[in-house]
Amino acid sequence: MFTSKQLWGMGIVGGLTFLSLLFVPVFPDSTAQPQAVKTKTDEIHHRTPGDFAEGKTKNMEIEPRGKKGILTLQGSQKEGEYISPAIRSDIDFTAVGVHWMDQTSGKAEHRHEEEATRLFLRTSKDGDDWSDWREIHVGHAQGPDHMKNEETFGDLLFQSGRYMQYKVEMESHQGKTPRLSDLKLTALNSKEDASAADAKEQQVSFARWMAQTAKASVERPDVVSREEWGADESLRYKDDGSEDWPREYADEVTHLSVHHTETPNDDEENGISPAERMRSIYYYHAKTRGWGDIGYNAIIGYDGKVYEGRKGKDNDVLTPGVVGAHTYSFNHGAFGVSLMGDFEESQLPGHMRESLVDLLAYQADLHTIDPQGKADYIRDYEYDDPNVPERDEDVPTLQGHQDFPRASTACPGQFTHSDLDNIRRDVAAQLEGEQGIVTVDNTDPANQAEGNWVKSTNVSGYYGSNYQANDSGSGADTFTWNFDLPETGEYRVSVYYTAAFDRATDAPYEIHTQDGPVTKKVNQQENGSTWIELGTYSFDAGSNRIVQTDDADGYVIADGVRLEKVESEDPSPEPEISIIDNADSGSISSAGNWPTSTNVSGYYGDNYQPNAAGSGDDTFTWNFDPPETGVYRVSVHYTAASDRASDAPYTVEYADGQTTQRIDQRTNGGEWVDLGSFHFEKGSPGKVTLTDDADGYVIADAVRFERESGVVISDNARSDNEGVGAWKDSNNVSGYYGSNYQYDYKGDGSHTFTWNLDIPETGYYKVYAKHLSHTDRATDAPYTVHHGEGETVQRINQQKNSGEWVELGTFRFDEGTGNKVVLSDDADGIVVADAVKLEPAPVTVTADNADDSSEADGAWKPSNNVSGYNGVDYQYDYKGDGSHTFTWNFDIPESGSYKVYVKYLSHTDRATDAPYTIHHRDGSTTQNVDQRSNGSRWVSVGTYTFDQGKGKVVLSDDADGIVVADAVRLVKE
Repeated sequence: MFTSKQLWGMGIVGGLTFLSLLFVPVFPDSTAQPQAVKTKTDEIHHRTPGDFAEGKTKNMEIEPRGKKGILTLQGSQKEGEYISPAIRSDIDFTAVGVHWMDQTSGKAEHRHEEEATRLFLRTSKDGDDWSDWREIHVGHAQGPDHMKNEETFGDLLFQSGRYMQYKVEMESHQGKTPRLSDLKLTALNSKEDASAADAKEQQVSFARWMAQTAKASVERPDVVSREEWGADESLRYKDDGSEDWPREYADEVTHLSVHHTETPNDDEENGISPAERMRSIYYYHAKTRGWGDIGYNAIIGYDGKVYEGRKGKDNDVLTPGVVGAHTYSFNHGAFGVSLMGDFEESQLPGHMRESLVDLLAYQADLHTIDPQGKADYIRDYEYDDPNVPERDEDVPTLQGHQDFPRASTACPGQFTHSDLDNIRRDVAAQLEGEQGIVTVDNTDPANQAEGNWVKSTNVSGYYGSNYQANDSGSGADTFTWNFDLPETGEYRVSVYYTAAFDRATDAPYEIHTQDGPVTKKVNQQENGSTWIELGTYSFDAGSNRIVQTDDADGYVIADGVRLEKVESEDPSPEPEISIIDNADSGSISSAGNWPTSTNVSGYYGDNYQPNAAGSGDDTFTWNFDPPETGVYRVSVHYTAASDRASDAPYTVEYADGQTTQRIDQRTNGGEWVDLGSFHFEKGSPGKVTLTDDADGYVIADAVRFERESGVVISDNARSDNEGVGAWKDSNNVSGYYGSNYQYDYKGDGSHTFTWNLDIPETGYYKVYAKHLSHTDRATDAPYTVHHGEGETVQRINQQKNSGEWVELGTFRFDEGTGNKVVLSDDADGIVVADAVKLEPAPVTVTADNADDSSEADGAWKPSNNVSGYNGVDYQYDYKGDGSHTFTWNFDIPESGSYKVYVKYLSHTDRATDAPYTIHHRDGSTTQNVDQRSNGSRWVSVGTYTFDQGKGKVVLSDDADGIVVADAVRLVKE
């Protein structure tokens, strides 16, 4: 060590210099500052009449105004077109930005309706071979909150060439004639030479080196810094050396905004790097649009890497709170990340999605944001827009650009937008340290592939870095996901794959559960690139597995598997499924010649037993001792072959009687084939019997009895049901439930048959009725359902759908007795009373016009003139200006996606455009409904996401006829 005297002897300056060297970190040789890449530009300006004169016009003219030329419609023309001459740029460009002055008088500042002026661009490398016309989309919902620009800017169009040509289409809109001037085309080329690119690969910027040493509770993904993608920092400055838009920092970040860049999805194939795209976007935002920098805080490249966006503090990467220009009126306090590509018609690749979740989880953790929550957005900063309030309430904290209030955009594309609920859940899971969630990708080294499983990235949207595909086969090729579970319990199992037309419609996943293997088949031609739920199963802690085979009708895809622990409401649930195999000696009996066989694969258990066609004397019986009274769905299992019977007769004996179903055993082998649902009583054994009275071999394999919780079946023969009038027993027409059915002739409604129902639990139930058809049956048999919200009459054509369960509708019932369905003879033919069935329905919320919570503003009149209404009446109002409204207020019991239906009564004087406005989690949506048709039915107006708590639907009189307010229903999906 040096003494203080020795240091003093070095001199003040020398000593301080030496001391500073002691504390300078030693950096890798590769930390040299990467060189910025200059973006080549060429701007073409069409301003004067002469600039426009060389183009072709159709119903348009070039109106001179001083030295300026204005494109507009000619005379009284309603629409027109202008095509510019071919324009040769001074550079080979890879992107073009188009911007112009909109001279239309009285135009809206933030347009949400269809544009009256539309622009298109096409490009060419040689001036002969041209690309297709591509529309220039106008981004109304971007830019700094403080900045207003008189120009109209199109989104940057990423097309290569040396030549360009633009087209203008105009249409008179609401009496306003569109006018355009000062059109500019900004051609950009952000390529770098090969030597610079190679040098950049070897460099790590000082800022990134420092950033890589930072720590956070959720690890931040690696970020490609501005220096590394070649940002030309001089673009952020004016000629006088000051920043064009001085950097700003929000005190608090409360929201996360997801975008897409709308760049081509084939950049990699065309040799265009993510860094090149970054530089083009940067130049267009910073200089052409005048924002002083790139608008996004970060961009995820097509390579899955995170690229730094807007510049923060010097020698820092992704500075917290730096204000961007990505979501107009939400830039202060919102982090905006954009996905490089166009995801309106294409799936987001799995590796990009994974990076998106990682980055959003990091930002959510950094700023204490609940990705599945809502928060008020408060503008405690200066801004100048009277259309923007100081506070937007209950704005979802993680959402797509299009979902923010007042946004007019399709960003981030419908495929990404439809995946946002899953993305929120994945981000939340990562914040929770993925407690109880196990995700296994196909690339996990613990997995095993037997056979020809080819790695591929041909179809985008996979999870992780790739997927593995196998052609249809015999089942010998298997892919096994091996994984460890942290604890014993119930887990929700989901799978991930890429969809395409050549995929299997029956890809088999064999889930090895605590209770044995369960096979679930998935149609991999649909719903690709999202988590598809297979069900919830019990697993032991430790090693477990899921196996996929090639025993399918097309390519099977092995990609990702996810298990999510769920808390069981009942720690010891009663068994819901009983399976009786042909080999279960204590539960089967037979008469005749039933040898065992394993010749045809696909049997349940160890074997099956066949019998040749005969007279019906040979029988095989599965005896069932119901563990609980209730309704059970009965299914049978067999092996199929060409010599099997097409009419194998299974007879089910149950508490209400017996039913015979004939099954074609030449098809659906190795599957569970449904015989129907039947009521069994505990302590009263039931059975299924198969006979040889058939046209081929009959196969006795296994029978499954699956308890249908909450399902109620009430037969006409039940002692608690009652007929008033001359109801006669019959079994002349086959297909009835139980032992018979009853009928009565048409009358005046005084003869009734009542099914009295005992409802196991308050809730919504779908109601069905069964009848037997004939030509003398009524076409308008009236069933009256007495439910918790009143009475509803449904008329059924009993000349059709014989022996089937015919739906009467979904209704809310209270637990216990006092509920009923009544059939009367007020009909045009014989009415048949057989059986009624109720099945629990999804969470359903119904709001009636007569509810205390409903609100009528204006001259709404009650009426019951037209039948078929919900509840006791409906209300109506005449066409108006929209100031008269009817509001249904309702309580949402749990958050989720709900399908919304409306009910009204039709007539010739009704509106064809009755406007219903649905207020949901992501804002409000108005749907116009033709109330002249589909009256007395539940008419869908779309599917929306609602949060638990209050919700509402509003109907106004802004229509072309009478508007009817009856009821609104939400059904959870």
